[in-house]
Amino acid sequence: GSSTANEGDTKHYTYTTTDPGTETFTHTASCGLNGTPSNDLFTAATGAGSFDCAFPDGPATSTVKVTVDDGDGGSDDDTVSVTVANVPPTATFTTGPNSANEGQTKHYTYTTSDPGTETFTHTATCGLNGALSNDVFAAATGAGSFDCTFPDGPATSTVKITVGDGDG
Repeated sequence: GSSTANEGDTKHYTYTTTDPGTETFTHTASCGLNGTPSNDLFTAATGAGSFDCAFPDGPATSTVKVTVDDGDGGSDDDTVSVTVANVPPTATFTTGPNSANEGQTKHYTYTTSDPGTETFTHTATCGLNGALSNDVFAAATGAGSFDCTFPDGPATSTVKITVGDGDG
């Protein structure tokens, strides 16, 4: 299995077991503090298996571990330290014009996507020739809207939304 993952990734881990005796094996698979196990498949006769680990948020480190017991008091484990990287959010304007007459107020809306579990922050700006108002933001989803008033023209102004995921 992999020793790196991006937040939101699910990684697959496989393992084998060797033992000179005739055993019926048991096992424990875990994904550590920052991972969630699923699809745990195990063959008691051979001690072989596989499982998946979902890594919901980064940056983080998680220890993926499997322990196999032979039923006779013997056991062994193996671990992989997984570095989970943060993925930056993506903010996308969903509505908003790219032109205005002097004195007009224009409305802009946006959404944010991020594979991690985040509480978002934001900064909305209307540029050097615009004035911001009615700034509404949902920290849980990263979605929002705001208005820009453009008092005088001709002028050029850059309307911008910056969204942070709280993880840098």
